[in-house]
Amino acid sequence: MRRGAGALFYALTYLPLPPQHARLAAYFERLVAHPAVALTIEQARPFFQFYPGRDGLARRFFDPAAPG
Repeated sequence: MRRGAGALFYALTYLPLPPQHARLAAYFERLVAHPAVALTIEQARPFFQFYPGRDGLARRFFDPAAPG
């Protein structure tokens, strides 16, 4: 996985980014769009139901057809 993707993914499931961190949010979006990270998320999707921070996960991580 790309550097920082795992830590940022984990952090964002517990604390949403405030609006003043738009550049960090854009960086995260670029990370999750990267083929290696997208593959990791796709492979992890069946296990998100067991993830302790699942309540904070965006719907798109459970359902790839869900919007943003």
